[in-house]
Formats: sequence, C-alpha cells, structure tokens
Amino acid sequence: MSNSNQNVNSIFTGLPPGYTYRLDKTFTYSDGYASYRVILITPEGKEVPLVGENDRPMGFANDPGNVYLLGDVRDTLIKKEIGSGEAYYYHVHGYGERTGKYLNSCKEYLLLSDMSVTEDLSDFNDGWTKLGSGGFDTSDIYIKPEDPFHYIAAFQVRPDIDAFYEYRYTFNKRPTIDNVITAQLISDIQTDFRLGKYTESYFCWECGRKVEHWLDQNGGLKEKWDCLKEKYCGC
Repeated sequence: MSNSNQNVNSIFTGLPPGYTYRLDKTFTYSDGYASYRVILITPEGKEVPLVGENDRPMGFANDPGNVYLLGDVRDTLIKKEIGSGEAYYYHVHGYGERTGKYLNSCKEYLLLSDMSVTEDLSDFNDGWTKLGSGGFDTSDIYIKPEDPFHYIAAFQVRPDIDAFYEYRYTFNKRPTIDNVITAQLISDIQTDFRLGKYTESYFCWECGRKVEHWLDQNGGLKEKWDCLKEKYCGC
C-alpha cells in the first residue's frame, strides 16, 4: 500500500514550521470511517504518529486532500514536541505566555467560564431576559440562568448578508452589559492574534518608538488593545 506525502502547512494550521507529514494507508477503523493514519515528520526526520483518546491512531477520510487535524490532538502534539511554555503559546494562540496569562486573569475577574460561537440561533423566548444593548450588529444582549450558579449571555451578529452567528458566554454570576462587552473583546483579541492580524510588539506610527509588548501600555484591556490596533505608544 502506498503512502501520500504533503506539506504540513498546506492543511494543518498552528504547527511548528518545517514539519511535514505522511498519510499511511495501512489501517482502517473498525467502523470503516477513516483509512489514513497521519504521521508527523519533524524537521529532524523523527516520525510521530498522531493519536487521540486512548492512543487511537488519528486518520481522516479516504481522500488525502481532505485530511485535517483536530484541535485537541494538535495541542497535545505541540506540547509533546516543543513543550508547554512560550513556544506552545505562540504556535497555538498566536501570542506569548504573558498575553495568555493576562487574558486568563481578565476572564477570572469577570467570572467568565466559557466562550463559544454557533450558527444555532436562539429565539430568546424561553427563559431568556433582555439585558440591554451592547452595540453589536443585529441583536440586543440576552441572559438566561443555566443553573443557580451560572448565567448564559448571548447576542447575534450578521457578518455577511447570508450569515448569522450567535456568541454565547457563560458567567459564574449574573453579568452586566459591560461584562459581556469585555468578554466579546477578549474573544476578538484571541481571534485576531490567532489569525496573525497583530503581533505583541510594534513601532509607534507617530514617534517611531518600539513598544516591546502591548501589555506595557497604560490602561486597562481596551486601552492597551486600542493602542496596539492603532500602533500608538501614547508618546
């Protein structure tokens, strides 16, 4: 049986540069779903079979062009290959450990326990209460008690003419409008870093001074983030 080789960066995202992989068609799952085992090849030539829960080999689809890597397996692999410190943060999140710890501290301050986005839209009728407007695209913010200790806050946006998404945030308290707005800001920051839109250091557009780290700026989360987006040091 033949093996298929492709560049890892053409399909897998968030992996260290220089890695490749081969698709080993030497097995099938008992349910017949997958037929390719994915084997990562490190820059040194070491082969690392990808495994999931219970060390089950990871392989997807019968078409090598459709192979992808699940996030939890990718994270496990990166931790195994490059450790769980700064390099791991950059490869998985697009930012370093300092930024990760800061954003986590913001979540803890808000008592924010979960963030998600879905195309499964709520009608905001059964059990939902209108919290108010957060200045988002298409809907107000609504909240709903999940249990005596958790509240879900949700709102909907329309990024395109035929696309609607619902953002949901779980808090360990009844959130305020400002809490939800800050939660959305954290989500936006994580997304923008992951997509490579920004880096943690930048040069001020006005005076040319290099800001070594965006968290060195004065102010809270929004003020620091605004400076990074505008590439402004405050002069």
